Amino acid sequence: VNIAMFGLILGWIGIMGEYIGRIMDESRGRPLYIIESILNYKEIPEEYGKNI
Repeated sequence: VNIAMFGLILGWIGIMGEYIGRIMDESRGRPLYIIESILNYKEIPEEYGKNI
């Protein structure tokens, strides 16, 4: 019984760790994608130039 409860507690801690880790990643405010280059644009609009 103790081993089963210990396993459940460790599993729950792992799930909570994943949840909190994903919240931390979201709160950093980083963009979802990193753009290496922009193709087929003659000029980059000012609003996009700041975020790239």
